[in-house]
Amino acid sequence: MQQFTTAIPVQAKAYEGLGDVSGMLSFDGSFLTLEFQTSDAFFGVLKSGTRTLQIPLEMISGVRARHGFCWLFPDVQIDLNNFKLLAQFPGAKDGTITLNVPWRYRQRAREFVGTLSYVRTRQLHDAIAEHVDERMSARMDERTSGTSGTSGPSIMEPTTERRNEGEKPTVLN
Repeated sequence: MQQFTTAIPVQAKAYEGLGDVSGMLSFDGSFLTLEFQTSDAFFGVLKSGTRTLQIPLEMISGVRARHGFCWLFPDVQIDLNNFKLLAQFPGAKDGTITLNVPWRYRQRAREFVGTLSYVRTRQLHDAIAEHVDERMSARMDERTSGTSGTSGPSIMEPTTERRNEGEKPTVLN
């Protein structure tokens, strides 16, 4: 797979508005990485150390770029399906990490989300294709070796059969 890295600066609110999160969201083709630092929202004096959250693509259930209020406050929303990862980010709520993007980086944020969505879709497509290929080859091996014991139709030639008089025909593989 081609190695590339794209990154955008992000901000978020944490601890019900009492804290600010600032950092970088990057994607290298296999992991989504969020490097961030939290600080108090009042003076910005109390700061945490830099923390890194690495998110595998399998843990992401959705990602989208939004325009925000009056197209002035763009953000990136990342839906995760892993509570342990969500708990590591202080601004996560309801299964979603919402990251505000500075206005001047709005186009880069849309491109970032497009790239991430494409890679996620491609990975899912490859996994499904691999699974289908494995099942097809297993069935073909079963048919050619004669272990099934039936002399039914080939896997490539589906047949129709009626179970009851009133039901629609079903395709059997």
